[in-house]
Amino acid sequence: MANLLKSHRASRYIAALCSSTGVLHHDTSAILNSFREYYGKLYSSEFQDSAASECFCDVLNLPCLTTEQNLRLNSPITAEEIQLVIKTAQRYKAPGPDGYMAEFYQTLIDAVVNPMTNMFNALVAKGSYPAHLNTAHITLIPKSGKDPQQPESYRPISLLNVDQKFLAKIMADRLAEIMRTLIHSGQTPPQSKCSQSCPPGFRKLTSKEKPICCYDCIPCPDGEASNQTDMDSCSRCPEDQWPNKDRTSCVPKAIQYLTYDEPLGTALTFFSIFFFLITAAILGIFINYRDTPIVRANNRDLSYILLFSLMFCFLCSLLFIGRPDQVTCILRQPAFGIIFSICLSSILAKTIIVVIAFQATRPGSKLQKWLGSRVSNSIVFSCSLLQVVVCLVWLTTAPPFPYLNLQSEIGTIVLECNEGSIISFYCALGYLGLLAATSFIVAYLGRNLPEGFNEAKYITFSMVVFCSVWVSFIPTYLSTSGKYMVVVEIFAILASSAGLLGCIFIPKCYIIIVRPNRNQRKYLTIN
Repeated sequence: MANLLKSHRASRYIAALCSSTGVLHHDTSAILNSFREYYGKLYSSEFQDSAASECFCDVLNLPCLTTEQNLRLNSPITAEEIQLVIKTAQRYKAPGPDGYMAEFYQTLIDAVVNPMTNMFNALVAKGSYPAHLNTAHITLIPKSGKDPQQPESYRPISLLNVDQKFLAKIMADRLAEIMRTLIHSGQTPPQSKCSQSCPPGFRKLTSKEKPICCYDCIPCPDGEASNQTDMDSCSRCPEDQWPNKDRTSCVPKAIQYLTYDEPLGTALTFFSIFFFLITAAILGIFINYRDTPIVRANNRDLSYILLFSLMFCFLCSLLFIGRPDQVTCILRQPAFGIIFSICLSSILAKTIIVVIAFQATRPGSKLQKWLGSRVSNSIVFSCSLLQVVVCLVWLTTAPPFPYLNLQSEIGTIVLECNEGSIISFYCALGYLGLLAATSFIVAYLGRNLPEGFNEAKYITFSMVVFCSVWVSFIPTYLSTSGKYMVVVEIFAILASSAGLLGCIFIPKCYIIIVRPNRNQRKYLTIN
């Protein structure tokens, strides 16, 4: 950036200039004097006979101002006029000698209106302006393709203070209202023979191949608008606004987020509640048949914990729907991470217990003492505790918060939850991936263990589904924007939770409800 600025500054530096006598000057003061001499002659005019001019005007029957028009022109400047001229001022223009740009007045409009109103009225009443209002910085713009050592190769522009522009614009607007009544309708500005007038919402586009008075009318670019005819450029809208359909004015951007009323929000809410009820029904079946062999086959307490955690997994997706606020933003990701860690820890504990149970049946095995509920509960508690610590560090250092994203989508403001610390978010997600991968590896190693009902096979398949969903989630999540990022995460939560529920518990429910005759120990111990 520094090199770019340096090269841009060097390209506009005038190292030498020819004077009117043809002498090439390299001294800065001599260059300035050459410019003063050239523009002094260019913009000066010979003395005209004022008496002859007055005589000529006296014989003309020119319209005069009415009393009302005179009072209007000389009436005090109002705060409404100043507010209007500040709001409609073009942005991103070079400042005058005082260094203040239009954006300064637009940002502090409420604070500056009254002082400016009093100052302008005092100046008009006094009949003279202070020096700073009549001061300008003159800069020279080089003309393309011209000799940079000739003074006529530069175009001077005056950089005026913005408050001076505001006062001049107010006076010009007042005059414009009255001039319509003083100038005959037939006295219209000359129109180009090769171009039509550009309406509001369009701007002029000149071409080097056409005469200077010929131009094309093109619509204002995205994010810009014009409310006058024959505009050379359009005004850029503020960040929280967007042009209307005709691009003649800027209107506030629509705020967008995933709501319960739109089809996507309604569908996701329906599936969240539907799977929650299915999980609750399965939990009821397991409690009702808690003493049957298939429920007791692999630690029914872990099955209860897993079902409860799956119920909350389906419910936590509802936190992602609706208008984000401080509470929901803080709860979304930590609740999702902790609940899923409990769920995966339960699956890991079930898998380890399955492997230990088959190894403990060997003669002389010392693994019998590891088959108690204390071991499985310790696995669930310790694995979940680490995720709780990660989330607590996240919430204490950089908690999530509501955020208005002005750049994500064109023409809208996306109200979303900023994760606060993206590193913490991916740490929580990565830990879930570690638990899932560990459960998959342990279950895969125990898939060929004997028994008619080996739960490791179902856990292996459920982990394949779970990992497939979340591996495809990451690139999809990173490639979407706005509310669709939330939709992708909700879908991943519902799909992975439903995969666990279907792969682990549906086969058991099928035997309990449809094939109760196979819910006996002899069928579960067939090799």
